[in-house]
This record gives sequence, structure tokens and C-alpha cells, in this order.
Amino acid sequence: MADQITKIIIRQGTKSEKNSITLSSGEFGYTTDQKRVFIGDGSTTGGITVGNKFIGYYNLNTSIADVEQIIEYGDLVFDTSDSTLVALTGADAGAKNNYIRLSNKNSGTVTEITSGDGLIFNTSDTSITTTGTINLKIDTTKRNPLTVSSNGTLINYDNIYPVNSVIYTADNVNPTASGGRLEGSGQTWEAAGYVTTVGTGSTNVYAWKRTG
Repeated sequence: MADQITKIIIRQGTKSEKNSITLSSGEFGYTTDQKRVFIGDGSTTGGITVGNKFIGYYNLNTSIADVEQIIEYGDLVFDTSDSTLVALTGADAGAKNNYIRLSNKNSGTVTEITSGDGLIFNTSDTSITTTGTINLKIDTTKRNPLTVSSNGTLINYDNIYPVNSVIYTADNVNPTASGGRLEGSGQTWEAAGYVTTVGTGSTNVYAWKRTG
């Protein structure tokens, strides 16, 4: 007795045709343009997807209309606009806000780190390309205007008044000159003009710019 072979052909049509009908409970449907299989529950228009799939690589900023034609709820797509894997979670596949991000944005790959001010590497390394130890060096002696020594608390005026700083004094005496506001600080200041106040007891206020 010969084997009996039964060919079962399920209901089929395009995606738009599928989306216009309600498959009966347990009834299968096949979309000829998507090549996807759906099963009905008797109430959901178009049926329920039988297995989600990875759609491919698309720029959802420029090609979302193409994705809309082939994607179904729960399907995955790699969005090349920001290098993220997303899944369709809303009914409108043409709206990017209906895609939820499943991975962090890929902002590129660090191929080399070169040392600079405040950054040091292990021993004599000046750059790291594949391996190495990175440490952050915070030099408090250059960033903190106040230091403590056996002579008491010292003030670092180079931090308070860096080069190109401008200060104002009530007298026409260079800040680092004898009797000046910063006497003996070792800085160089030049006159930058003055303004005259108005009103009772008007006087001059002198500007000084640090040049070195």
C-alpha cells in the first residue's frame, strides 16, 4: 500500500489583505509579500504572528516606510541611524517612537588614549592602544590656593590671580610693588586704566592686568 501524502495549503494573501480580515480561531494565514505565517484567535484583525524575526539593518530616520511594509509587532531591527537594536512595540510601525531600544548606543571605539595634563599612565607609557592602566592624577598643589605648612596657612596667588586676571585698587600702586596689595608675590602686573567714581567724595579706581 503506497504512502498517503496530504498537501495542506493555508489561507494566503498580501499583508494588506491579511490586515483586512479576522482569522478564525486556529486558522492559519500566510502573507505572500512578507512570507510570514499568522494564526487567528477569532478576534484579532490580521491574526497573531507565529514567531518574530530579525528584519535587518535600516536607518529608521530615512527608511522607516520600507520597514513598515515588512515588520510586525515584536520584530527586531537594527537602526543604523544610532547603531541600536530596537523592537516594534506599538501598532504604528511608521512612527519611530513605537520602537523600543534594546541596546545601548554605539558611539564608536576608543583606539588610543594619549596622556596630557592631569592624566598619567603606568611608569613611562605616554599612550595606551590595547592594554595598560589609566589613572587620574590630581595635583592639589596647583589647584588649591590654600596650603598648610609649618609656617601656617599659605595662599597661592597664582591660582587666585592667573595670567590675564584683572584687579582694581583704590590707590595707584602696582599690586606687587612695595606697599601694594600683592607685595612680593613675584607676579607682573601692568596698569590697565582707571575709572572715576561720581557723587560726594568722588575718587579714582585703578585697574591692573596680570601679564606674567
